[in-house]
Amino acid sequence: MHLFQLNIWQLRGQHWDNPFYSTNGLALAEPRMPVSVTNMATWLAEQDPQARFMIRFGAHPPPEWRREHLDDYAPLLRKGAGMPDGRSILPSLASDGFREGVARLVRDVVAWCEKQPWRDRIVGYSLFPYGEGATEVGCEGDLFDTSPVMQAAFRAFLRTKYGNDEALQRAWRIPEARIETAAVPTKEEWLEKRRTLGLLHWPDPAQVRRERDYFLLQKEVFHRFWGGCSTPWRRRPPRGPASRAMTFSSSTCRAGC
Repeated sequence: MHLFQLNIWQLRGQHWDNPFYSTNGLALAEPRMPVSVTNMATWLAEQDPQARFMIRFGAHPPPEWRREHLDDYAPLLRKGAGMPDGRSILPSLASDGFREGVARLVRDVVAWCEKQPWRDRIVGYSLFPYGEGATEVGCEGDLFDTSPVMQAAFRAFLRTKYGNDEALQRAWRIPEARIETAAVPTKEEWLEKRRTLGLLHWPDPAQVRRERDYFLLQKEVFHRFWGGCSTPWRRRPPRGPASRAMTFSSSTCRAGC
């Protein structure tokens, strides 16, 4: 067996526009534009009887989706990072719309590939987002996703955890804290706090409760996002003579279904 990784990209056009990302929520029986994998798979199957394929694809929403959902993208601190508007290339993990869109994308990519003449050569699928599972905020060292959609998720998390302002104030040791106006910490605020309080590697948890709440939320949105993306696969995996696998690439985890 000779294993080849084949990428689902536009044959010609913008790399950041995934051909199987539905902009209206409806299933895509065919890609929105010609894709490179068709020619590659056909040629390899003709040249090598032992060729087997791992199908790799990204998770980028198309430009029109981005324009309509700018609040779902995280602002990045470094000039030149991300897209020209200074926001991340991929939406925040707190974006329900993005999570639902990628779940549909997984479903439609697999359904289309399993109808192709070379389907019996497929051994698996691999979802490779930009950053390979790590967020751009993390890769850039910005620490905190301050997008509007993450701010809303943070307040919802605090509402569930504390229930009222008094409990939040006691936990954070901030008398003026309010659940409805609580904000995700910023990198600048964190660095100033470390300097002012002299915080080192192992601070007292009571001193960093606000920051800790943010990162506890990240655990939740991380699992909710990737669990949601894998739902179509877990509900209806493809059947065929080849044993299929689905991997979700991440520099922080390797999840296989």
